[in-house]
Amino acid sequence: MLIFALLLWTAVSVHGLVEEDDMPPDLQHCLYEFTNQTLTQPGRMTEEKIHTECIQSFLWKSDRIRWSDYNITEQDIAWVNSLLQPLTKSRRTKRQAGPMGQFPPSGFRIRREYRRLSDGERFAFHRAINVLKRTGRYDTFANIHQGVVINSAHGGPNFFGWHRVFLSVVEEALRRVDRRVSIPYWDSSLDFHMDNPVNSIIWSPRFLGNGDGAVMTGPFANWQAGGFPLTRNIGESSRLFSRPVIGAILSRCRTREISETTAAPQFNLELAHGGPHVWVGGQMSGLNTAGHDPAFFLHHAFVDYLWELFRIRQARRCGVNPATDYPPTMGLHAPMRPMDGFPRYRAIDGYRRFWTRFWYRYERSPSCSRFRPWCGTPYLRCDMMRRRCVSIPRLITTRRGDGNVVRARPTAFGAMNAANNRRARAQVASVPIGPRFRAPPSDGRTQDAPMAMRMGRMGRMRMGRMKRSINNSSNTNAGIQESRLVWPFGPTFRAPPSDRRPLPTSERTSASRITGLDMFVEASSHIYFPYSPPMPLIPSEDSPIFTANNGNPPKTTNPSDSLKDQLVFIPATVVSRRTPSSQLQRSPLSSECPVNISGTTPITVHSQGLNYMGSHTKQVHVDTRQRDSSALTYLSVKAPETGTSEVLVSAFDACGNACRIGCLIPSSSPSQYKLCTGVLKVTAQPPEMFIRLISDAYSIALDKNRNVDVANTAIVFNC
Repeated sequence: MLIFALLLWTAVSVHGLVEEDDMPPDLQHCLYEFTNQTLTQPGRMTEEKIHTECIQSFLWKSDRIRWSDYNITEQDIAWVNSLLQPLTKSRRTKRQAGPMGQFPPSGFRIRREYRRLSDGERFAFHRAINVLKRTGRYDTFANIHQGVVINSAHGGPNFFGWHRVFLSVVEEALRRVDRRVSIPYWDSSLDFHMDNPVNSIIWSPRFLGNGDGAVMTGPFANWQAGGFPLTRNIGESSRLFSRPVIGAILSRCRTREISETTAAPQFNLELAHGGPHVWVGGQMSGLNTAGHDPAFFLHHAFVDYLWELFRIRQARRCGVNPATDYPPTMGLHAPMRPMDGFPRYRAIDGYRRFWTRFWYRYERSPSCSRFRPWCGTPYLRCDMMRRRCVSIPRLITTRRGDGNVVRARPTAFGAMNAANNRRARAQVASVPIGPRFRAPPSDGRTQDAPMAMRMGRMGRMRMGRMKRSINNSSNTNAGIQESRLVWPFGPTFRAPPSDRRPLPTSERTSASRITGLDMFVEASSHIYFPYSPPMPLIPSEDSPIFTANNGNPPKTTNPSDSLKDQLVFIPATVVSRRTPSSQLQRSPLSSECPVNISGTTPITVHSQGLNYMGSHTKQVHVDTRQRDSSALTYLSVKAPETGTSEVLVSAFDACGNACRIGCLIPSSSPSQYKLCTGVLKVTAQPPEMFIRLISDAYSIALDKNRNVDVANTAIVFNC
């Protein structure tokens, strides 16, 4: 039977390298200090308790941040965390308690696309932000997004969860001003598919204000951001979100496939999110300054919206639990590390389903079709050719005192806009931005793109014809120059004569190879949107609806099947070397030890993830009536599907004595072991040293715990 067990282990599907690694210095120092202190006070703690204490201290350790360096006082941090306090209280009122969690004190909220807000709702949102700005609370939030947060909330899987918590805190502060307010999201793909995104209504006084230099119009006019004027330079470089980019991201199933540093560029949501940051320019493009522009929160609400769509896909189509799909990571992005700025929360807490179950939901981004050509707001129009909603553009004009247009530009690039571009660049250059976001390459309509790339051959020809037409035509009544462009539309409808009210050149656009014509409208005059009708919400992650496998649940929804996808199993041997008449030796650190009268004793085996969230404990019994007794078991470790899983393994007898750990010396024949710390590095590289199927691991572990040959097992515990 014992020989069969060893043959079984070598025959099953196993692969991957298990090797010793160095113990983290902080953990090593804790074990050393605790042991020395406890030796002077016998009976205070066993080695097992010391080990547990140090593990918890290591996993929960938070870097000490001097918030005063970022113009944030301890009182500010206390106020910020007080906004989350109801989430952490153990007592709940009936009003705040839900069936499986707790609602925020200001109530549940729905987040909608910015242009879907009615005029009154948008005004209330702008007012709440300005109230926080006047009280200094807004700057507190902006200052949190800098310093150590730049590294701990960017460049890894904590990016998604940290910003989700950050948005929730800011939103709660806004709702303390006005309970009707929620943070809207800015779906920048609705602008990307315009003729040119810089013409979007978003950059009009009704919404975010101007985007060409210092912000002088709109609700945030004349804002000071970190001691400098709030400044933008929209369309300078990079790109906004687009439907193809979003579709690629939502084609993945695992968080590691869309997050730094493991995602391919075309699926990297964090990389794609840097595009709108850099495209807006000014403070928004800087890692340390982005929070000073209110556009930051609208943009990140859309990033969170996309992440929620991804999580819904995980739960409903991929059979993956989004609450635990946190890639193995150490350091600042470790799953058990407290969030900088929000120490009551760990990085993994941002992945909990709690947020969209009890705090907020998202309304679907506006869409339209041939049969429903309405986008739910007059600030969007339905592009019937592509059957999608796009933003209406703003009117770009300069007027005389009598109201007549004296200068107009139908497009936002080229020589007609060069002066504005130079002015915006100069104003942005005067602001200390610091390090900028990583971002995708620029599309062909940005200022940094060469003119030939922006317009192409046909575009240059059309612009030339338009300029010639402008120079050759005039309007004697109003002094307005107009152009008449000839488009290859084919035969036209018969129609009555013109009413002789010519359309100003400011209300025309040149066609581009990206989209059709945009109809310019005045952003500050005749549009009135008093009521926003409700639209469908995106589904919940918990919804038991499946659209794959002909409506059947994914095969991996079986808990036993999901285990094999998330864990691997390392065979290990527990060896007891005692005389038949001896009892368990009392630890010098323990005052109590159970009397062994059964002839067997339990050995507790632990495996604790260091760069992932996971802890597993097993008990195996050895026969103490024999001089040498051993038993096979297995250690559960997160599957190293990408990169490395780092784990600390340990074993303790019933008295709390730590077992000595032996690690297999690579390539030794016969197998030889050396004392090691128990820190293991598990990769998918050969040779084969772990098992993927839990059923095979059970077959080995349940081999009646008889004496076995320890040869070839990766770990030996000597107890």
